[in-house]
Amino acid sequence: MSRILIAFLVVSISATWVQAAKDVEFNVDLFCGWDGYYRPMEWTPAEIGISTNLTEPFEGVFTLSAQQDGLNTLNIVHNIVLTPNQPLALPLATKFDFHVGKCVLNIRDKRGRTRWEQAIDMWDFSTANRLLRVVQDQDLLIGLVGQAQFGLLRLRDDTASVSPRGSGSVWVGTKVARMMPWDWTGFVSLDLLVLYDPDWDLLRPQQVK
Repeated sequence: MSRILIAFLVVSISATWVQAAKDVEFNVDLFCGWDGYYRPMEWTPAEIGISTNLTEPFEGVFTLSAQQDGLNTLNIVHNIVLTPNQPLALPLATKFDFHVGKCVLNIRDKRGRTRWEQAIDMWDFSTANRLLRVVQDQDLLIGLVGQAQFGLLRLRDDTASVSPRGSGSVWVGTKVARMMPWDWTGFVSLDLLVLYDPDWDLLRPQQVK
């Protein structure tokens, strides 16, 4: 008999799906871009959080698949080992097309059998439920790690971006320190990174480097 599987997708909002699974239950969280802001066809963060209620360790492969441009799908594949009662964080990066459509998350065991899969519609027709927000070429994207205070809170409403590419908007995408990207690919889409008094004790050596 199938069990009930509940998977959580969290970016700037939360949504819940219920899906049947045969032998295993996973909780999977996906955090895209900088608070959802991303530049189409450029590297952007995709942090994954996975937990399970299994009583034995699970070894397998996690795959994130999404359309990166008009012709190609980018598959990000990562070997995983899940320990009971120990959530696993995967600081990945991927590329999303302007019209990315669905993003597919998949977990396979070490024999290659699919144990869990979820197809997520990244472009909900409701603005409130939209998981990605496009940053245009003429826009300015600021990544903020730490507390958003003073003028940082009003940049989006009180400022504009002016460049040879034209006039655009200013967007501020926030992240908590523990979710700052581990690799340069997670910062590619930014024009500016602001570290506003973050908790340095929460940063790993890879993030600091």
